[in-house]
Amino acid sequence: MKLKDLKEEWHVGSNYAILSLPFVTYSVQPHWRNRFESVHAKHRYTISYKSSIVVNYTFEEEYISIEAGRKSCEQHLQKLLNYLFLKLERIVDYSPNVVYA
Repeated sequence: MKLKDLKEEWHVGSNYAILSLPFVTYSVQPHWRNRFESVHAKHRYTISYKSSIVVNYTFEEEYISIEAGRKSCEQHLQKLLNYLFLKLERIVDYSPNVVYA
């Protein structure tokens, strides 16, 4: 399974980006240490996510751009979906001939 282009799904502001889906939300925001850095070109971003699905995959501490943070979030989402569908294979029959009552 491969994710489609999520570019239109992201809500992007001047210094943040949010991807909100029914089961997970990702946020790319300025790193808290930016307030101590006077050179704007050295500002970094951090990401966070909230989900009821836990997958053992960590994020880097900081990113050089919002785009780099978004890419990492989408990689995490891909791993989360792979994990979810792997778990669901044990309990869901995906065959096309199944009749639902």
